[in-house]
Amino acid sequence: MKKIFYLTGIAIILISWIFPLYTKAEEASGNTEITVDASQNLGQMPGIAAVGVELSQWGNDFYKFYFRKRYEEDIENAGSIYRTGLNLRYHVSDLSNDIEKYIKHLNDFDSTTLSYEKEGVDLILTIYGMPKWLSKRCVKKRDGKYVCGPNWGATPPTDYDAWAEHVKGIVGYYKYKLGLDLWYEIWNEPDQGYLFSNTDFWFGSQEEYFTLYKYSV
Repeated sequence: MKKIFYLTGIAIILISWIFPLYTKAEEASGNTEITVDASQNLGQMPGIAAVGVELSQWGNDFYKFYFRKRYEEDIENAGSIYRTGLNLRYHVSDLSNDIEKYIKHLNDFDSTTLSYEKEGVDLILTIYGMPKWLSKRCVKKRDGKYVCGPNWGATPPTDYDAWAEHVKGIVGYYKYKLGLDLWYEIWNEPDQGYLFSNTDFWFGSQEEYFTLYKYSV
């Protein structure tokens, strides 16, 4: 999977919508210098790029239509890269661990993803959130339901190979079913866990995240 990477610099992308942004790599020192030209104002940031707008659009059909329409209206002013998420913690956890059955639930996301691609945008899809059937903090009962502890959706998997197969199935769906060659981000801000003890983001260690990433790619 050639387009899986960990995304950084979201703030830089947002600033570039307001001011012209120039970067210069200092090869000798190995550092990167960023210069912002604040003498020019390129206008108001497009509404679709505003704080709090969720582009994954898994919710109510009205909102999915609304944000997709806003996106199409703002596309000329909003830049060429968009990031959206596929939260496995919510959208896989109570479903079967059979990837073929789960694929059916991706259909709700198809029209949104295809609308981005139609506009010629590079779409970054964040795959994150541990499903209950793979979480180290969940136990399956006899009735098939799960009992889970705190932060169950932010744990490393019980089976890294099973996680890898699940990611492979999702990427394969978009690549071969929809014909989309997307960029992928594995997890959302995992450093929030091991740097700031915010286990809503990542409950495992730095080494466990690196292992998760290795199996994902």
